[in-house]
Amino acid sequence: APGFAIDLATQMGDPVALRRAVGHLGNILIEGHQDRAFQLLSEAIAEPGLTPEDDGYVEIAESLAKLYMRRSRFAEAVALAEQALPAAEARGLTVPAVELLITRAVALSNIGRPIESVSGLMGAIALADRHNLHDPLLRAMINLGYALEPDDPEAAYRVSRDGAAKARQWGQRFGLRYLVGNATDTAIGVGDWDWALGEVRDPIWDDVEPAERIWLGAAEAEILAARGEPVAELIAEMEATAAGFDDPQYRGLTAYAGWIAMMAS
Repeated sequence: APGFAIDLATQMGDPVALRRAVGHLGNILIEGHQDRAFQLLSEAIAEPGLTPEDDGYVEIAESLAKLYMRRSRFAEAVALAEQALPAAEARGLTVPAVELLITRAVALSNIGRPIESVSGLMGAIALADRHNLHDPLLRAMINLGYALEPDDPEAAYRVSRDGAAKARQWGQRFGLRYLVGNATDTAIGVGDWDWALGEVRDPIWDDVEPAERIWLGAAEAEILAARGEPVAELIAEMEATAAGFDDPQYRGLTAYAGWIAMMAS
């Protein structure tokens, strides 16, 4: 476990192992526990004398850049990714390099540079595919669907459905959650409501995790509300679940679902 690795590296006085363990734990905490992740990663990257050339820097920077992006600090995410990328490439750290490219591209899509964003994500997909990196490939597809949606929702729908199929094939449930969420969101926009409702009600989600219930519940609530069906119980369940997270993405989804239901009533 990353927490044990941090304790062990601290006891051994191994700064490189400590940096890598902190980067790994920070990546895990980003999903739903961002305050703790930010404290951990900010303290780590502020280590006196730490530079991008030091072993373990890339792992910290990769996680912190992703957290900046998730917290809408897009310019900082781009700057940190660009600072860490040369070091990742110089050390042959392919996975962190691809992750940094994805983070940079997503941040660019939010600061008015969509062409760079889409091209960067498409490049990251090709690179991840060449190296058989399933997790980064799915993450890039998740975010390509997001980047494409404003200008080309049908292309976003195709990318997200293709990514969801890959996630199912590989048994990668974490990526499937986001890809199904993106695909159902764009399916609603292009009119494929029956497909979207079937996806969020798939038996695979019977033992759903709390975060997945929020993600999938938002799509279900939007469809049901548009069809004039009751959604109050579903939204109340989402609100209770979202209260356990400090990730604004989860709370935002719940608020959006409630707004959709109110507008449809």
